[in-house]
Amino acid sequence: MSRDRFDLIWRYLHLHDNESQAAQPWPEGRPDKLRKIRWYLDYLDQRFSSNFIPQSTATIDESMIKFKGRLSFRQYLPAKPTKWGVKLWNMANSSTGYMHRFQVYTGKEDGQEKGLAYRVVMDLCSHMFGKNLTVYFDNFYTSTDLLRDLHTRGVMACGTVRNNRKGLPKDLLPKNLKLKKHEFKVAQKDELTYCVWQDTKAVCVLSNFHDPSSRGTVNRRSGMPTQQQVTVPKMLSDYQQNMKGVDLCDQMVGYYLLHHRSKKWWCRIFFYLMEALAYNAYVIARDTNPERVKTMWPTFQNYLEDLVASLVGDTRAGKAAALVPEPARGTVQHTIEKMFEKKKTCHECSLAAEPGARRG
Repeated sequence: MSRDRFDLIWRYLHLHDNESQAAQPWPEGRPDKLRKIRWYLDYLDQRFSSNFIPQSTATIDESMIKFKGRLSFRQYLPAKPTKWGVKLWNMANSSTGYMHRFQVYTGKEDGQEKGLAYRVVMDLCSHMFGKNLTVYFDNFYTSTDLLRDLHTRGVMACGTVRNNRKGLPKDLLPKNLKLKKHEFKVAQKDELTYCVWQDTKAVCVLSNFHDPSSRGTVNRRSGMPTQQQVTVPKMLSDYQQNMKGVDLCDQMVGYYLLHHRSKKWWCRIFFYLMEALAYNAYVIARDTNPERVKTMWPTFQNYLEDLVASLVGDTRAGKAAALVPEPARGTVQHTIEKMFEKKKTCHECSLAAEPGARRG
């Protein structure tokens, strides 16, 4: 692919046919804010979930696509490195960062959406019901109703929980306990296990599959120059170990993300998911043929370089364009033609060639 070919594609890049879809009714009677990129989102979401058999653990969290322009569903997340942009609900593998499923959040419609976190988790996990999936998420999503419903659908779930959620044991709420540092309390009711662990502040965790008697370890400094292992409930150590999939995905995608300035908001989503697509392909290649990938592409950067080279192809420089363009023949009534085969001597020039002679 030549430079001019790339510039031409970039200039006319468009993912939505406005004329053919103008007469189609809106889904659910509401305008689709993502119509300019809808087919692309649906296609990638389906391919991500079908082309790779996920491992047993996954993480659900928010990702941010940087965009500072005017947009009705632009979000502000102060805790994220990218604070302004388009929010993406992301389900990624805990160990590799492979993006399984995603949804673009377009904001509330008529008012605050009730059960938003519940709906997001159910939508992202729907393709893995009954397939031995374990999913981890933070306290924005965790609730007793969600974990019970996931348990009935064959999905194991664990996450930190806010102490004002309904259904938690009141006698084990942090405000009713006086725990010393690194002490914990565990309770179980039916399939749900709840624990409170006192660190710098109280940490509450809820799970629908952990054994309340099992223990694990986490590393803490506790005022010492080196880290020390602290005994905690197994559900808390598992949460700390597996709640990193989305962060790993954002890290790998962000290394080589194209930050081309554009007024089109959908271009930001397009290139972010294009980079996620490349990383997913690298994860699949690394898992299916690890020896070959270790030799040819030891890092994601090496894989991207070969991928770009294969897409660009062997483009050779053509003949240089003439500085003076040839006259267009046949477009006018008369063109300049050569009248004599032999060159004739100019009378004025021949006089000037004689000694002492002046031209004209």
